[in-house]
Amino acid sequence: MKVICFTMDIERFLSKGVLYNMNFKRIFSIVIDFYITMFIGLSIFFIVTKTFNIQSNLLCDVLMIILFSLKDLTFKEGSIGKIVCKLKLSTNDNKEVSNIFKILRNLTVIIWPIELLLLIIFNKRIGDMLYKTKVLN
Repeated sequence: MKVICFTMDIERFLSKGVLYNMNFKRIFSIVIDFYITMFIGLSIFFIVTKTFNIQSNLLCDVLMIILFSLKDLTFKEGSIGKIVCKLKLSTNDNKEVSNIFKILRNLTVIIWPIELLLLIIFNKRIGDMLYKTKVLN
């Protein structure tokens, strides 16, 4: 009986409500991008540290910030996470975002707790507000 109820709850979760909520889709796309960035970044970090015998946590942090800032350059629509969640990055005027703005809007990831809070409350990140961009469904 519990298995049936659990399955019904998952079906309801997937078919209605949460997945159609724009905030959830954006957060989910950020999580996808985060894991991809972590995998690539840590791979590069381990190769560099083992090859050149360098041990630096700062190097890892800087590498992650750089990679996360470049994530929207992957495709015209934005990052892999945005594509998976069927989201698209554009300006407030519904034009294509320039590559420099794609990079700059992601630099605010350094203060991610504030970014997450603003995303939940206003459906906009600091980078979106500063560079007049938006994420479309």
